[in-house]
Amino acid sequence: MAIKMSVVEKKIGNHVVYISDSSKELRELKERALPVIALLTEENKAADLSFVHYAVENAEDVDEAFAEKVYCRAYHQPVIVARDEKLYLREFLLTDADDIREIYDGDREGFLERFFDNDAELEDYLKAYIENHYDFYGYGMWAICLNKTGKMVGMGGFSSRGDIVIDGKEETMELGFAIIRNYQGRGLATRAVKLMLTYAERQMFKNSIFATTKNLKAENVLEKAGFQKEGNIWVSRCNFIKNVIE
Repeated sequence: MAIKMSVVEKKIGNHVVYISDSSKELRELKERALPVIALLTEENKAADLSFVHYAVENAEDVDEAFAEKVYCRAYHQPVIVARDEKLYLREFLLTDADDIREIYDGDREGFLERFFDNDAELEDYLKAYIENHYDFYGYGMWAICLNKTGKMVGMGGFSSRGDIVIDGKEETMELGFAIIRNYQGRGLATRAVKLMLTYAERQMFKNSIFATTKNLKAENVLEKAGFQKEGNIWVSRCNFIKNVIE
């Protein structure tokens, strides 16, 4: 079955998404499990488009990052949120459960303890997290993986906190990370934290970023990534945070 000519097929990078302002055409595409985006117009504002997860008012608003997210959601693939020459951060997969358990078998602190409550229910928790958390919040915990092999070697990311006040702002982002014991001591944690800050800058976080730890190795990582210790917390003083605060 060919795609109708009235539907815009947009190729951005390696990803193809389909954009339409027709509820009927969007539904047909959605039923074929294709990556679709609704184009909102005056003519269709009363139409039922609730079955489409993504919508824009201008097709030009669909950039590469947005197209990749829509594409990956349609084909049940994890979105890669940041990458450097050795590592990448990606959304979790259900198959990450055993690697997460390996991380939890080592030393962990309050940030990781809050990720999930019951080891026996980890797969169910992961499923709900993957399906709901990333799209709703736009951030979260991610797998830290090696470029060469795709091996998950750790996890880390952000969690919103309302009980820590920094620079007069009550809404803050807590950063946390952990590397599997056998991969520690290779500079991977520092790289991963810098990638997380790169993501925060790209997404223009309006929240201050902090971390807490009593682990000397973790403190060294935070210092290398540009955090400064203030009392019992470590605070990011990235330029994009300063600009938002000022």
